Amino acid sequence: MRRILLVIIISVVGFHAGAQQWNIGVMGGYSSTWLSNSNTSYMKTSVMVNTISTFAGSYGISVTDSLSSVLGLKLGIIYASHNEEYSGGNYTIYSSTNFDGTIKMKYLDIPLLLHFGKTDGFYFEFGPQISILLSANEDGTINNIQAESNQDYSSDFNGLLLMGVVGAGMNISLTDKVSLNLGFRGGYGFTDVTNLNSTSSNHSIPYAIASGQFFGNAVGYSPTTRIYGSVIAELEFAIP
Repeated sequence: MRRILLVIIISVVGFHAGAQQWNIGVMGGYSSTWLSNSNTSYMKTSVMVNTISTFAGSYGISVTDSLSSVLGLKLGIIYASHNEEYSGGNYTIYSSTNFDGTIKMKYLDIPLLLHFGKTDGFYFEFGPQISILLSANEDGTINNIQAESNQDYSSDFNGLLLMGVVGAGMNISLTDKVSLNLGFRGGYGFTDVTNLNSTSSNHSIPYAIASGQFFGNAVGYSPTTRIYGSVIAELEFAIP
């Protein structure tokens, strides 16, 4: 992880060294979040898992090097929440009971994006993102009785993810030095969210699904993918 952060720092210094202009941005977003796992769709007579549409917020800063009048290189540092809610019943391990649970994850997202677009016009951006897990806590009920509250399951998840990010929207010039970006941004994970080597004696719902424990080990391990779609607003300040 230290090597990755060092590369990011060197990249920032390098692309600012010859910059004609750079922008500092402050952003906030609201996201639809998913933890996708193929085991979730597995069913048999005594087993059913449902995921529920879940939402979370994010906020952060960005630095953009204007490589040309229409092209920039944008580095972001974003504190992002990522939630997933589950419900179900008649599980093998819960024997004719119903349960609800929500995993609440916090990530430090660091996207490095190519940003195409002119002032007062449409923009498009894409690039890789490193996501660092900050925390993972779960709330859960069994037959409407609280079973766990803000339980820490960080060891069930990998501390570092590699993702791909794409975005699009409109840039609106407010003054000569201030502009507003309004748009959408989506992220898709290329590496596994869950940690197959977790040594914890108790596990979160996403880990139990991924490992097959929810199904009496009738299915094998399946990796979990982090996915999100965000509506974002970003205020940018031009620094000559």
